[in-house]
Amino acid sequence: MRKEKLDFKKHDLKCVPNLFQKIWTGTKTFDIRFNDRDYQTGDIIVLNELKPGFEDFHLTDDPENCYTGRQIVAHIPYLMVGPRYGLMADWVILSLNVLYQESIQLRTST
Repeated sequence: MRKEKLDFKKHDLKCVPNLFQKIWTGTKTFDIRFNDRDYQTGDIIVLNELKPGFEDFHLTDDPENCYTGRQIVAHIPYLMVGPRYGLMADWVILSLNVLYQESIQLRTST
């Protein structure tokens, strides 16, 4: 029996609330991202919903409290890398196959 190595990456990503909700409900089945992570077919992404107002959370001094606790874990069965069909170079469209969603209770800092 031949053993095949599973060769995929897991990407933890931030997601703004309005787009996160569309993926959560199944309305949006893709994501467009800057391809700074070398996304590949078969990779797993974990989308972490940002709290409203934390879209530029890298500017805050409290990064621990910028997430809602909702996460979506998805598989990338297909992707399209730019430049092609109007997609700019270094950008990618990721097809998303949602594996599961969860809402976790986050600890608040005191």
